[in-house]
Amino acid sequence: MERLRNLFIVLIAVLATVGFSMPASAAGYYYKYNGHSGYNYQFVKSKSFINAVKKGKVTVNGKTVIKKVPIESVEKSSEPMMEYGFGNKKVKSKYIKRKYDTVFFLNDHLKTYAIVMPVKKGKITKKQFIKIYGKNYAEMQVVDNEYSVYYKFKNHYFEGIFNKKNQLIGVSMSSHISGQFGKEFEQMIFGK
Repeated sequence: MERLRNLFIVLIAVLATVGFSMPASAAGYYYKYNGHSGYNYQFVKSKSFINAVKKGKVTVNGKTVIKKVPIESVEKSSEPMMEYGFGNKKVKSKYIKRKYDTVFFLNDHLKTYAIVMPVKKGKITKKQFIKIYGKNYAEMQVVDNEYSVYYKFKNHYFEGIFNKKNQLIGVSMSSHISGQFGKEFEQMIFGK
């Protein structure tokens, strides 16, 4: 269990290290984004995207994150994910999929448990991001010159990734972690 716990902590580190257009469409609390996001930032400020993020109803290039992921289901997929996060962005693996400039992390059962989208940097500051998504967040620096602001919503975690100039460079959505480890993880990150 300790190994799995360490692997998931590495997952958080990897999602925070990922350096990161087409119009998106939404209806109600559902939001579908198709295309490249690295040249865009407007979707992050869109009321329909914000509402869909808070409800866990975002689809990016045809994929959504599963609601809960057992820590045991990322054991096999953790090695290529760590390789990707620690510098080899071109790693080939059945557990890492790409479409346009979005990266999808798949668990051992090939279900999407994390989506990382780049955002056009220099357009949204950390202060603006927090004003948009709320003050109930946790902040963590995992790698030099980058840090993340994390939110826990009903169906997933949402992360804003910032550079050393407090500029948003990416966002990610990831599954909640089930079981005791999930509770410990949330307590470690959010203090609850």
